[in-house]
Formats: sequence, C-alpha cells, structure tokens
Amino acid sequence: MKEKMTSGEIAKQAGVLTKALRVYDEKGLLKPVELTEGKNKREEVFKDHSTLSFIIPA
Repeated sequence: MKEKMTSGEIAKQAGVLTKALRVYDEKGLLKPVELTEGKNKREEVFKDHSTLSFIIPA
C-alpha cells in the first residue's frame, strides 16, 4: 500500500465516494495531509488509511 494516496485512490480502495471523504474531513474524522484547490479541481492526499478502515464499518 502506498504511504500517501489521493482522495480518488483511497475512496476506490475503501469502496466509498470521494464526497464521503469530504464529509469525514468536515466532521474532523479524517483530515488530508495535503490539499490543493484549483479553479474546478480539489485534490486531497490522505495518509491515515487505518482511520478510514475504522470509520467505514460504523
């Protein structure tokens, strides 16, 4: 497993939508370690995969 993954990569691996990752970020459950926002694109890079695997079953 890669140390850092984009929101699309981690969402695909976890079986969730990238929108779910944004909700987790807004609620303070899973924060990206890097965030790049452009005109029509937002790229998040996540490092804490174990937290996501804990959130999903809940």
